[in-house]
Amino acid sequence: TSSRIEMLFHKTGLPLLVLMEAANVPQPAREQLYKELKGRNIRAVFLYIVRKIKPRGGFSLSDPIIKLEANRFYERYKYFAPSSRVVALERLAHDEQFRPYRSPFFFGLYAFEKEFIHIPDYVKSYLTDITTEDAKKIMCFLALVTRFSQMSLTDYLIKGILSLQGKRPLHLNEIFGEGPSRLILHRDQKARIVHPLIAQEILKQLLASNNTKEEWKTRLVDLSCLFIESIANIAGPESTIVLEILSQMFVSRDPWQERTDRRRT
Repeated sequence: TSSRIEMLFHKTGLPLLVLMEAANVPQPAREQLYKELKGRNIRAVFLYIVRKIKPRGGFSLSDPIIKLEANRFYERYKYFAPSSRVVALERLAHDEQFRPYRSPFFFGLYAFEKEFIHIPDYVKSYLTDITTEDAKKIMCFLALVTRFSQMSLTDYLIKGILSLQGKRPLHLNEIFGEGPSRLILHRDQKARIVHPLIAQEILKQLLASNNTKEEWKTRLVDLSCLFIESIANIAGPESTIVLEILSQMFVSRDPWQERTDRRRT
């Protein structure tokens, strides 16, 4: 990464703006990159995006967004979205019932996802295609990590949990099927659910029985214990990543509100 930034710096002769999201670039990696660029006298500005419940210091972007911003998103998106989606967009922007979902991600989802009606039905339509216990377990683990941390599960850990051997690349479609895989963001050999609120809905639906909607919360303890047991014995060369995942999930607990830290080298 530092070599590519150095190449761009010399080609342009200008300071560079480097955007990093904590979900993809842990703090140790960010600090190492900062030291490398500083050592090579490469000028750059880091914009480091972290999701927190209660941001302290730095520059913060609220999630959900404020009414003024929501209206701006609505006014812009309604010109690009199919006419059949405009009413749903208007409700997202102005109906208080939809306030928790007022974020850029959901404006895009409401505007362009053909099958989308509202969050529970959207998630349920994909989860019904999960047919194996292994797929259900991995989906729960991904949702747990996404909802309660900024980390992802690596392909190495997923393959270890499923006892998959060999160097063959991980294909999520083979585990979940095409439908459920759409709830997962998979890139650079890392996987997480596409949004924390989607992850929370997955946990609600996979953990709760028909008895009560809130039962899923009481089952988080058992799921967390199972998750720890599953990854503790397979961490191997990725023990540092596992420690960071567990630290964010059970110690620092900093999910999902947008926050940005700006730093200049």
